[in-house]
Amino acid sequence: MTSRLSLLLALVPGLLQAQPAKPVTRIEAQLIVSRMDDILHDLYKGASNEKPVISGSQEKSVTRSEIIDSFYFLFTKAKSGFKFMPRLAKSDPKKFQLLNASAKSQGDTLVKWGFLAPVGPLLTDSKQEISITQFGDAVGYFLARLSELTHKPSSKYSPDLMTIPPVIEVPTPGKKKAG
Repeated sequence: MTSRLSLLLALVPGLLQAQPAKPVTRIEAQLIVSRMDDILHDLYKGASNEKPVISGSQEKSVTRSEIIDSFYFLFTKAKSGFKFMPRLAKSDPKKFQLLNASAKSQGDTLVKWGFLAPVGPLLTDSKQEISITQFGDAVGYFLARLSELTHKPSSKYSPDLMTIPPVIEVPTPGKKKAG
């Protein structure tokens, strides 16, 4: 078995090499951000019709600052529908790299509210571009927090809010009750 695996690996030299991560283009980012905006528009019927826009050449890579700006736009649009005020997290803007002042401020706010990973690649990477995988992680992180804050917690479905039922002693066959 081991020899077959080594033969396979010898025949396919690039099999285990990591493929270079392609950066997200502006058109891809715009498509995802507009779909996220559509979700918010469906969630809040009275929400404004203003859409987040990632401008520039559609074939070029989107920058991290542009993504943060779009996420911040969505955050401010959704903020009025939050069902509760979460405990704000700590943020360290000194760790944010290659971001303009506006993106640093917006990123700081998004981290404090839990919409961005505090040390995720969107804020701390050394490159302006972001890979598709990193962008997908950031979108998932954002949407998870959005769904958490826009739905009122229920003790019926939230394990942390459920009451612990009393322990019922099950009688063991062959043992008699003391008393």
